[in-house]
Order: sequence, then structure tokens, then C-alpha cells
Amino acid sequence: MKNKIIRRIGICLLSIILLLFFGVIVLFVYIRSSESTVDLLVGDERNKHQFVIPLEIEDSTYYFLWDTGYGTSVIDKQFFSGLNSRNKVDSLFLSIERVDDVVEKIFPKSELKCKLGNSKIDISFIIDNSLMSTVKRPYVKGIIGQNVISCYNWLFDLQNAKVTFSRKIKQIPINHQVDDTVLILPYSIFKGIPFVDLNLNGLNSNSFAFDTGFECWGNISYQLFPSLIINDETTIDSLLCEDKNLMQLKDSFTDEVKIILCKNIYLNDFPLKNVSIFNRKSYKERNYITANFIFQFEKMYYDSKNKEIKLINYRGDSHPTGDEKKIIQDYFSEKETTLL
Repeated sequence: MKNKIIRRIGICLLSIILLLFFGVIVLFVYIRSSESTVDLLVGDERNKHQFVIPLEIEDSTYYFLWDTGYGTSVIDKQFFSGLNSRNKVDSLFLSIERVDDVVEKIFPKSELKCKLGNSKIDISFIIDNSLMSTVKRPYVKGIIGQNVISCYNWLFDLQNAKVTFSRKIKQIPINHQVDDTVLILPYSIFKGIPFVDLNLNGLNSNSFAFDTGFECWGNISYQLFPSLIINDETTIDSLLCEDKNLMQLKDSFTDEVKIILCKNIYLNDFPLKNVSIFNRKSYKERNYITANFIFQFEKMYYDSKNKEIKLINYRGDSHPTGDEKKIIQDYFSEKETTLL
């Protein structure tokens, strides 16, 4: 009787060990298969600071904007209606906060089987054209929002236009060099959007929305595409008192400085040069870090697991050339704006 009990215990322990062994193998294969690298689409001069990635749907490749400023993913209505798949369409009430407004209504939504690199993923999309109106490029068929972004870690090699991603349980090796410089930005999620705390030149910290989809508005010249958007009057006034400003662009009607091109500035004690700051008071009562700021670095690691953004190797040290200054001067002259 005792031997039978011991034998049964042994069999149970062996079964548990085998299950754990096969479980580890399955988990290892799952993690390895979840990592993939794809090309980052490089646009023209006006759209070069865009995070546009390829997504395979129904064996064809389409391009989507990778946008941390959207809590959900969006797909163009006309594009969706042209797909061959007979996907079930449900409805969902959402309050979507965008850069310039809030959209509250019932949206149609559908889950599509997609392929991102080697990874097969099901993505829940809102089907809508009004939300897609902010995407000006016809080749972009939708927006990849936080419902997808937050499930993965993302390493953007901005020099070589490559994106490596993995499920967030697995860290992506960055292969740091000894002389690498790294700006680390911990973030928290509020209303589906990541926010980071920044201080400029030692001023009190302000909360900034980290919005990779933030782009030019109106016909603003891409040379003036802002790195940071600040609505805090105290911060703006302090920056204007600095004698290190490279250039100030002033609205002749309101006598208000709109854009500050800072020659030297410290952001969380990290030294930066030639940072363009757009003064937009009461701009949704929010400050923004835009895609243009991120593209001044060689790499970005968006760590969804640890809620941390690493910007690696700042490369924004080049000074505006004479031609660029002339373009800026001409642009503001046409808009009846004065260059200080």
C-alpha cells in the first residue's frame, strides 16, 4: 500500500515536471515568435516626421499611423468597405479626445485579423472617416492606437528606418554603446494617452502629452514643425527671458511670440540644442511632445511593460543654415508675421 502511494506521488510529480517543461518550451517559442522587425515608412520633406508602419491585411500590405495620442485604433470607412472579409461589425460608444476636440458618439467597430511583421494579431478598429480626417496622406489607411501599442514594446531605429517590436513580457535588447546618451521619460496613462513630466531649464515640472501622431496644422512650413507645444505662460515668459534663444517668431497682430527656436535648453537636465517650442496658450490646456522632437534622436524605445520611454543619442545639434532662415523669414512675411 505504501509503495503504491509513493508510486502515485512519483507519477504526479513527473507529470507536473513534464507539464512545466513543455510549458516553458511553449512560452519560449511564443516569446521568440512575438518579436519582429519591419520598415518604418519615410515620407517626403513635409511628412518625414511620421511614425508610419506596414500592416498586412488579407495578404496585402497597407500603411497605418503609429499614434500614441489615440486610445483606440481607427480604420478608414471606405477602405474597410472594400475588404473581402465578412467581418462582424458591432457598435461602441466612445469619448475620443483628440488634439483639438473631443468626439463623443456611437462608432461602428470590427476586429480584423492582421499581420505585423511575423506576428499575427487581431486588432479591434473603430470604423470612421471623421477621425481619419487628421491623417492627410492617402496611402495611410488607419491609425494604430494604444489598444495595440500598449500590448507591445517598440524599438524605433530612426536612423535606419526600422521598427522592432515584441510582446511586452519580453524586453528588446537595445545594444547600448559606451558613449550613448539616453533621455529617460517615465510615463503614466491618462484618458488613453501617455503623459510625461518635464522641466525646462530647471523650471517646475509640467505634464506633457507624448503624442507621436501630432503633426503640422494649416500650411505651416515643415521647418517650423514644433518639437514641444507649451501653453504654460510662466514657462514661456521664463524662456523669453533667456539670452540663449536662437530665434523668436512673433505674431504682428497680437504682438505675441508664437515660436521660440531655442539654441540651448535643458530638459530634465538633459542638454538639447535647436529645440522649436510653439507657444499656444489654452491649447486644450495641455502641453505636447511631438514626433518632431523624437526624430531628433537616433532611437526610441517605447517600453509598455515598465511605462518608460528611452530616447537614445540626441542628434539635433545642427544649426539652421542661411537657406532655412530665409525660408522661415519668407514664410512669416507671407503670413504678416514679424521675425524678431
